[in-house]
Amino acid sequence: QIDVYDLEKASIRFVTDSRVMNELHAGPQVAELVASLVFTPEVIKSLGLPEDFKQGWFTAWYVNDDDVWARVKSGEYAGLSIEGKATRRELDETA
Repeated sequence: QIDVYDLEKASIRFVTDSRVMNELHAGPQVAELVASLVFTPEVIKSLGLPEDFKQGWFTAWYVNDDDVWARVKSGEYAGLSIEGKATRRELDETA
């Protein structure tokens, strides 16, 4: 499980550097990000949501490809996968 604040940092980088979607991690752009909100404890509290509200990341997308949108509506595409990259580094266990 990813720490919600690490998720928040990653979401900011995704929104500023990418914010587009292609089909199955290949081909041309088929959608773009139109909304993003990470539910940190502070956001949950400020919105007056229950304390047990699940932390996570909400995104909303505008699908501008009719064929892809048809697959979403039919249920063939029931979710999305955000592509990313990372660099491994040793963790300082004393930090």
